Amino acid sequence: MRLGTWSSFCSALLFSLSLHAAVKISGDGTDTSFTFTIGSHAYDLVGDLFYIGAGTAVTGNTYAIAQAPSKTNDGDPGFFSPITPATGTVNGVNGQVNPLYAQKIPYLGLSTYRPYRPFAVTASAPRQVHFMSAISTNASEAELLSTPIVSDAGGNETDGIVALCAGHYGTTNNENQYCFVAVKPNGGSFGEADGGIAAIKLSTTYLDVLNANTGISQDNIARELDTTATVLRISEDLSSIQANTVDMHFNTDLQRLYVALQVTGSTKSTAGVRAVTVGRMNNDILTFDPIGLDAVFANEDKIVGGIGSSAQVSIHKVRTLKTSTHLHYLIIVGGNGAPSATGNTVYALPLVNKKPAGIGTTDTALAEALTNPEHGTLALNSSDITEKYAMNGVFVDRGFTTTVQNASDMLTTTSTAAQVGGGALPLAASQTVSDIVARRDIVMVTIGDAYDATTQSGAFSSHALFDSQGRIKGWTPWERITGTDEKIFGIESVNGVGTYWMLTGTNSELVYTASVTQWSGNDSDGLLGGTASDATVGLSQQLGIECPVATGGIHNVFDFARTTSGFGDLVGTPNNQLSMIAVVGFDKVVLAETGRNSAANVFRANTGDFYTAKQSFTDGTLTGFVVDDDTHMLSISGGILDSIGPLTSAEVSRTPLSGITSSGYLFVGGAGGVAVLSKADNSGWDTSAAGGGLHARFSGLTSGMSFKQLGSYSFVQKLISDGTYLYVLMHNKLDRITLSTIASGSPTIVTLADASGIHNPDYVVFTDFGVSNKLGLLATSVGLFRVGNGLDITDSSVADSDDLNWTRVNIPEGLGAVSRLLFFSPSGHETGFALGGMVYVLSGFVGYDQARINRFSVADISSSSISDTTVQPLPDRFFTGVDSFLIEMGTYRNFIATDGINTFNSRSKSYENPDSFLYSYFNLRSGSNYLTSLPLFVVQNNAGNAIASFPNTNVTTIRPLVLNSAAGGWLLSGSFGCMTNE
Repeated sequence: MRLGTWSSFCSALLFSLSLHAAVKISGDGTDTSFTFTIGSHAYDLVGDLFYIGAGTAVTGNTYAIAQAPSKTNDGDPGFFSPITPATGTVNGVNGQVNPLYAQKIPYLGLSTYRPYRPFAVTASAPRQVHFMSAISTNASEAELLSTPIVSDAGGNETDGIVALCAGHYGTTNNENQYCFVAVKPNGGSFGEADGGIAAIKLSTTYLDVLNANTGISQDNIARELDTTATVLRISEDLSSIQANTVDMHFNTDLQRLYVALQVTGSTKSTAGVRAVTVGRMNNDILTFDPIGLDAVFANEDKIVGGIGSSAQVSIHKVRTLKTSTHLHYLIIVGGNGAPSATGNTVYALPLVNKKPAGIGTTDTALAEALTNPEHGTLALNSSDITEKYAMNGVFVDRGFTTTVQNASDMLTTTSTAAQVGGGALPLAASQTVSDIVARRDIVMVTIGDAYDATTQSGAFSSHALFDSQGRIKGWTPWERITGTDEKIFGIESVNGVGTYWMLTGTNSELVYTASVTQWSGNDSDGLLGGTASDATVGLSQQLGIECPVATGGIHNVFDFARTTSGFGDLVGTPNNQLSMIAVVGFDKVVLAETGRNSAANVFRANTGDFYTAKQSFTDGTLTGFVVDDDTHMLSISGGILDSIGPLTSAEVSRTPLSGITSSGYLFVGGAGGVAVLSKADNSGWDTSAAGGGLHARFSGLTSGMSFKQLGSYSFVQKLISDGTYLYVLMHNKLDRITLSTIASGSPTIVTLADASGIHNPDYVVFTDFGVSNKLGLLATSVGLFRVGNGLDITDSSVADSDDLNWTRVNIPEGLGAVSRLLFFSPSGHETGFALGGMVYVLSGFVGYDQARINRFSVADISSSSISDTTVQPLPDRFFTGVDSFLIEMGTYRNFIATDGINTFNSRSKSYENPDSFLYSYFNLRSGSNYLTSLPLFVVQNNAGNAIASFPNTNVTTIRPLVLNSAAGGWLLSGSFGCMTNE
């Protein structure tokens, strides 16, 4: 077992029933965090300190800049501490008026090298920068360094600062801290002549405003960046740069500054533009390099540049991403076109990393890389990856090292590798995101505009999909996160915990509240925890009531998004669409409608009251069911379910509307077999035509439906449907049922795999299964298997398991038994993973108390055959050329999940482990293996030793984490009932 470093440790949060959803972090306000508006924010990721800058100047306000942790050392919600008292030591002089006291703070940033402290610009003095050189939440005086008035590129006093970004540059023995500010020219706007970027060096006793062109200390001249800049123009000067519109971001690993603009080119057809440039420091000189060569921007679809008459490129925000495979990407909001047509698209472009290995690297070699003008510019996406190892063969880093040279090699607006979210956000193109965070394998964005036919407020994320070299090949669709659809104007993810900081308000000028989502029962939170006055009507408590501890609580939860095939798909027709979860217990299935389009073109999550008009059925039928606007929950037990339970699985048929069959079905499986919900004639809800399907209020179900046994099964592990077949996984057999034959009463059933065909039947157990297109992946106690080369699991001529030639998939340094598969796909559902997705494989053995996660890239086989390259391991390596796992978890685990930043895993109670756990690891990357004994949740059964407890002491199981697709919050279920993260 390899032991990892504790430099990136795992955080722990202990569950407490006192927590509530999105707890308001208090400041000087009562109902809101602050009595004044929030105008800017920054986040210390390492220290979990969230900083806000006031959006309004208020007399006597010591909270003009305030800081808060998400939690105190005692585990209680954090609170904001004011850190801008009235007086301070400014540039070494005691007793001065604090220039930040009671001010409006439009620009706020943090130094990028420890200790992380704020740089700020005030609205009343917009030509100066202040640095909080020391912070004390108890001191009556502040300690600050302040610049003189910053000059423009002509050496004259700037008319104002319009953007701020901190960074550092240098080798191990010569690290320098800087603050970069975009400045207007004297008497003009940023984008005009003499506007540019000023470089401010942090000294121990003063802020040194450099001559950014020569590096001369205190010479105070900015580096010009205007329409004549060679790094922006192609062939001809630009026609214009959008006035005072600039975003900046510093990549601390590459040590590069990225400046993003909105530009328009010359009217000449051979002229062009670049809207992003790359800044680097050397000997205190700021140099700009072009993001890519002129030649790569032919035509007007190259995202950050283009060539053509009056070509326009509009970048609204810029960030960078370092993936778990160690590759760097430029992340931008915007693209080719006018500002009013580009606000809803997000793109990713690969970046060159010329840095040497690091361990054993000389400062000279590192300095050469950091001064290389290609370092940090656009990389050739199709190029091989350069891996970097220390002299002892230990993995250190990886990177693109080849720049893109030709237009034909450049990613475009239609490239799947570039399209974060797989396409546009649920946002009008004339609007734009209010915040964006790119970290590890995801991009998160927030939307602060009001709901309408094209726009959905809230927070969304997209997860990168990797090829076998670890390069991004695509993205998952945008999915909602944080558990709320409020207007959100800022977001951050708390490392190792899976909770989110959020800034909410009425609009961007009226943001008063900072809150943090919570893992809890969320009683009376107005979301899934019930109404503000009654927690018992909430989804969380209702599920606990329906699936009580006495019968094992909740056995599993399954989410069905509104895009599920066979559900209503007419967004313009009120109450045509729904999303739902299916919850299974001992002998019961509960359907909870989690969202609907009550109004045309507006789909929203259901919250608050799930109890009123709940319909319960105890004889395995829907006798008496009625369509009711207030119904959000159906509870079905009895009848054949008494024979099928304990239930483990649920699935819907995913039958396309106007598809191969006219019926949609709900299936459940358990220890005693499989049951299907259908009418007396064995048909399901109507899917025969567009406009059909299962609708809001569960319309489509009828009073005459009942659960009927399907086939002859036992110990059902999983049910999954691809719209043509239902696949039934048992502990020793995998069957395929043709959906279109269910209505006949004599369904066509084919056995696709059995123990004898995989391995010695006395020892093999089937544990998990996935199907996508032609491909089937089968997890077993003796390893991972796939459908054989050239074969097709959906082929109607397949008669038995021998026809699929199940082929072992090698798991690099795996542990033999595979217990769980976690799929990621460009379609958003696991049945799309063979369209260019990925799979996480959890292998482990209870007897050895071990578990590991391996990752595999799955090719798009929609137009090709299965081959030896269809399923390939990601390059998760510890030593030169040796494929390995992503993480060794130290002890056995039951389930895994990830939000793209944090990797969750759990373990239920056992004889050796009297407690149930949910763990979280963050920022895992190839070659960085972490172990921990710190759980995210401890569910202890011995009340006398309980660090935290549930309402009962009979907690035995934790089930898989499930994301509620309607609201975007995690659902954690088990024998205790249901918890949420919202």
